[in-house]
Amino acid sequence: MLISRRTALALGGTAAASTVATLGGSATHAFSLPLSRRGVHAPARAEIRGLFDAERENFSLRELTPEQLPYAGTFARPLPAGANYDSEHVSIRVYDGVLHNHPVGQAQAALSILASYAFNEDPAYLAASRANADRLIGSATDVSGALFFPYTFDFTLHSGPDKMIAPWYSGMAQGQALSAFCRLYAATGDERYRVAADGAFASFKVLKNPSSPWVTRIDAHGYAWFEEYADQEGRADFTFNGHVFGVYGMYDYYRLTGNPEAKSLFQIGATTMKHYADTIRDPGWISHYCLRHETPSISYHNVHVELLYKVFDMTGDLYFASLADAFLADFPAPTSYGRGPISSGDHRFASTNASASSKAVVTTATTATIADVAFGSRRKLVGTDGIWLRIDSGQHAGKWIEEQAGKTHIGGLALERYRFAPLRRIDFAAGTHTGFEYSKGGKIVRSVRAGLKTPSSAHASMRALVNGRTHYLITNGIWKDLWVPASDTVSAAVRPLTGERVQDWDPPAEAGTPISLNPARLVKFAQGNHSGVTFDGDWQIVGQKTAGLSRPSSAYADQSVALDAGMYYRITGGIWKGMWVLASGSVQLMP
Repeated sequence: MLISRRTALALGGTAAASTVATLGGSATHAFSLPLSRRGVHAPARAEIRGLFDAERENFSLRELTPEQLPYAGTFARPLPAGANYDSEHVSIRVYDGVLHNHPVGQAQAALSILASYAFNEDPAYLAASRANADRLIGSATDVSGALFFPYTFDFTLHSGPDKMIAPWYSGMAQGQALSAFCRLYAATGDERYRVAADGAFASFKVLKNPSSPWVTRIDAHGYAWFEEYADQEGRADFTFNGHVFGVYGMYDYYRLTGNPEAKSLFQIGATTMKHYADTIRDPGWISHYCLRHETPSISYHNVHVELLYKVFDMTGDLYFASLADAFLADFPAPTSYGRGPISSGDHRFASTNASASSKAVVTTATTATIADVAFGSRRKLVGTDGIWLRIDSGQHAGKWIEEQAGKTHIGGLALERYRFAPLRRIDFAAGTHTGFEYSKGGKIVRSVRAGLKTPSSAHASMRALVNGRTHYLITNGIWKDLWVPASDTVSAAVRPLTGERVQDWDPPAEAGTPISLNPARLVKFAQGNHSGVTFDGDWQIVGQKTAGLSRPSSAYADQSVALDAGMYYRITGGIWKGMWVLASGSVQLMP
């Protein structure tokens, strides 16, 4: 799965979170998975030890083509410019007249510009991508070889009372910076980016503690989170999308290096995704941005869909695709817009406020056929069922009209396109089915109608919304290279979802209880100074020994204990025999 520098010109991506992958989808037919909302209290694990003891499923890591990778572009975009970029096209922010680096912005700019460079090979693009990465490296906080990229300005969460006070750190920034360094090293061979990638990867192994920057924590149920908003007070936001961008970083680093720890951390992060997706989800409506605030976010709902499909691509685990299908069924992409017809007959119209946040008032009216209407948005509305289109032209401008597939809809093939890698299995019931070839505008070019005497299946490389109905692009069999509409008799294979929502997802963890490591586990020490301590019966430090190592070393530990300062390991031999050492980027318990 390792990559060479020769493949690097096809690596890169888009800077906007809403275009994480060139994928799509829709929710126009009934979603039939058993999706209960029963609350489940997951008991806190008493034996949470180190990071590599966090909950983990043994996911496979599939090798994606450059075009299938996260952040992969499809064409060369103009170099970014404007108030949020300097003369070198580096992402910045200015607050109160003071210029600040923007770690996520710089990482995304490095990735997106490198993606464009893959298409135009313009040296100015490579220079701009490198400038953003170099700014990250130049501003990094080095903690025993672990590189953290600080936010130097305060930031209010969700426009509410909670505020991040500078300096603070972000698992999203760390993950996207890690991806950028990996891809720039592959593209250029510049050893600085390999060293920076190693440092960014090391940052994820620093567990939450009050004396160091951190972005990784283990919750009370034993699941590891890459925190998008990590502060020194140790508060947790549990932001879903930011965590997954950290998972992406693990994939890129493993792809570059083959480091087994990166594979383990990918699996650990993906396990957290899988466990908490139903808690982020609000069935039938917009998913939550994070666990702590449960703030619904339309734009990030779509990001959640894209992230789940992409981790399906990376792992081949159908559960992630099934989750993405369910999120799409809950709420469609509201950014969908275009032109289409309104059929003659009775229609439901709705009115609401400008932001569509108030309860919709629904009426019924009869209209004549209108062949071409501008629709500005497609979404669900508060207080009513169905999918609604906002009319932006003609006599009904400003109203919402209920979508009717094939009759009143946005036309064409451009909406909610999601590619599948690996291919999805599509199941056909016995009976007659029709596949279609469409023009870009959604007009039927040809069709193939055929009957099946027994149930059968085929594979699909994509799903898309075509004239208001979900279709699958078939890759084999009778309907090869044709679009088949989803229905009660044509559906994508899924894994049933648990529907379980974790309650009390962050109860206070019980600290101060030593856990036996049996057999003893190896602890690795980086070169440099380290301290061992002894405790009294109340876990107060009563002794300390500090010594330096001229080279990396290791020793065994037979116990661990979680305290307010972090995770400690009791060493059984060597300089710190019988003493406890604090886990950090330079002191790590091995898997």
